[in-house]
Amino acid sequence: MDDGEMGDVRNGMYGVTLSSDAAIQSRAADILGRRRFAERMAATIRDRVGEESVVIALMGPWGCGKTSIKNMVIESLAEDPDTKPHVVEFEPWLWRNQEDLTAAFFREVGIALGREDAAGDGEARAAKWNRYAANFAVGATALKALAGFATFASTGDPVLAATVVAAGKLGDVADPMKKGSEALAAQAAGAKKTLAEQRTELRASLLELERPVLVVMDDLDRLTASEIPLIFQLVKANANFPNIVYLLLFQRESVERSLDSVAPGGGNYAGREYLEKIVQVPFDVPLAPKGTLHDAIGRGLTDALGPELDRRVENDRRWRNLLGTRLLDYFENLRDVRRFLNAFSFTVGMFRGEGDSFEVNPMDLLALEVIRFFEPDVYARLPIMKRRLLEPKGDYTYTKQEEEVVRADMRALLESATPRHRDSLREMLKDLFPAGAWSFHEDKQPYWLGSVATREALRELHACHPAFFDRYFHLAVPQDDLPQADLNRLLAATGDGDRLLGILRELARRGVLPVALDRFASYADEINLDDSWNVVSVLLSLDPELIRSKSDMMHFDSRDATVASFIKDLLLRDEDVQRRSKLLRRALEEAETLWLPCYAAHWDERDEEALKRRSEFVMTEDDVAAALRACADRIRTAGETGDLERHPMLAALLYRWRAWGDAREMQSYVNRLVETELGLIRFLTAWVSVSHESNSSDRISHPKKFVNLTSVGEFIAVDSLAEKVRVLIANPPTDGFGTDGQEAAALFLDTLARGNGGSDS
Repeated sequence: MDDGEMGDVRNGMYGVTLSSDAAIQSRAADILGRRRFAERMAATIRDRVGEESVVIALMGPWGCGKTSIKNMVIESLAEDPDTKPHVVEFEPWLWRNQEDLTAAFFREVGIALGREDAAGDGEARAAKWNRYAANFAVGATALKALAGFATFASTGDPVLAATVVAAGKLGDVADPMKKGSEALAAQAAGAKKTLAEQRTELRASLLELERPVLVVMDDLDRLTASEIPLIFQLVKANANFPNIVYLLLFQRESVERSLDSVAPGGGNYAGREYLEKIVQVPFDVPLAPKGTLHDAIGRGLTDALGPELDRRVENDRRWRNLLGTRLLDYFENLRDVRRFLNAFSFTVGMFRGEGDSFEVNPMDLLALEVIRFFEPDVYARLPIMKRRLLEPKGDYTYTKQEEEVVRADMRALLESATPRHRDSLREMLKDLFPAGAWSFHEDKQPYWLGSVATREALRELHACHPAFFDRYFHLAVPQDDLPQADLNRLLAATGDGDRLLGILRELARRGVLPVALDRFASYADEINLDDSWNVVSVLLSLDPELIRSKSDMMHFDSRDATVASFIKDLLLRDEDVQRRSKLLRRALEEAETLWLPCYAAHWDERDEEALKRRSEFVMTEDDVAAALRACADRIRTAGETGDLERHPMLAALLYRWRAWGDAREMQSYVNRLVETELGLIRFLTAWVSVSHESNSSDRISHPKKFVNLTSVGEFIAVDSLAEKVRVLIANPPTDGFGTDGQEAAALFLDTLARGNGGSDS
């Protein structure tokens, strides 16, 4: 069955449209404006009924709606009970094998002829048809006894010759015809009339039909290349009877190619010319109006995406570009629309989270699903080309030779697409992956490669962000990633500090807090300014252990910068400098943790480098100076209570104490600390760092731990410290070093022995 015009069923939470692959049954369901066309076809069929048979063809590409038009034609013909035809829906591709086709054809037409009419002679007319048909069962048997078809085909009866040739080529039809038509054969055996006499008698009987017979053959292009010519030979052989109309539905190109091999004379257009001799009235399916297809896609997307569509696409430039000039080029008929929406609705369901959360950007998902559906070869290569698509062209990213390789890869990617859609595909890929747009011969850098654009990509779940690329192809959120539902919970809790902190601690237990902070920070522009105090105070209360892995504790980390940048972006929206300055100063002074308040305060410090990088600060100079002094006092107090030596950021905090507080107090603290066994171990451990190194033969880098003696020397004489370490190793504490302490002591002495100053090389 060819496709119809959107028979669909509703299913799912958001009324997802799952369309059946069924044609429409009536003109009332027509949405493509083809009703008038179908009615004109019906009128043509009525007008052509008479002394000669007629063959009408409805031609169009697969999925264009031929069956829907056929159903509307039959409905229109049925409106007048006096003229409505006896309809024979003969579908040759339903039959088990070629041998049944001829028998089935004659049987189905015979049944229609046997229906009683006002004259009551239907049964007699059917008997004449069956006697006529029985000749071809007998003929096929005789044919098998001959060396070939030529002798039989050279008889004086061209109709018999054509029909028997068709029957013979369909295979060994003798047995099937005997099994299904023994009565017919008996009637033929007892007949005393020649075939020509039988045909004349049958023609006379058919002329008396009050209503014609319409033989409909749908989806002829479903047949194999060898079966198609046989069906057309069968039609040709029986197309000279009155009151029998044939309506054939097929794709012109497929049928013409199949007929090329059997048409007399051969040649490139032999099949077309042969078809023209059989079909007297050809119709082509009208093109589907683009506006109607667009409306159908829009309705389907609304059903599939539900509230996500309204939330994401309002005034969205990318959405308008995608629907207006690129994506819609792929849809040529309603079958394309329906089949795509079925697949898209399923994929959308894979990304629905708790509540109304959605785990990917709907526009990116739509574009990638169009590529998957219509350009499967291109889609299959996208995950392999991840680096090519996500990395911008920088001065040191690619060599000239590598650039040419990347461009060649992108050309090959486009060449694997359907030729007429390559331009649309190129634009979609450039829009999806702007960082890789240069490889499509774009020299300029895309506008959104800066920090603002990166934050937008993170907030909007774009496929061009490394954090989300894989989930579009895995159709799932990785276990170590953050579901959108959790992010929605964070955003909903910004007005309640205790609730917000509880959610962050829960995410920390699940191991996804670092990811959550990155994502949460990307929404800084959307958080209510009145909630700033809650968010800032909660962020400053996070311990380093919550946002870092153990291996990160020895050095500065981008996650610290994420928190500090989040606070800055959140508060800089307040144009009242005094208000935002007092808020941050108060939050820094009241925070109960050490590291993040110090790090955030450092971000507002007016040193020479900061003044070069930034033109705007959150706090006034007086407030930031007071905040830095408060941080130094807190570090000193932590040194007195013993909390400082246990802190994972001990080394970094010593730097802050020296810079913002009393350097002599800090030095005195260090000297006292290394005099104790436990203090010495903790001090050494604080200076262990991790670097990653690789050589030309390595495909991945390898971690390497080291102690930077130059940095250690800023706080204590290295030689003096080395002597203490050697004594400690010679006389280990009764409760042992601990794994980290033993490793730190060994790294320190090893670095000292190598004499390289403790670099990571």
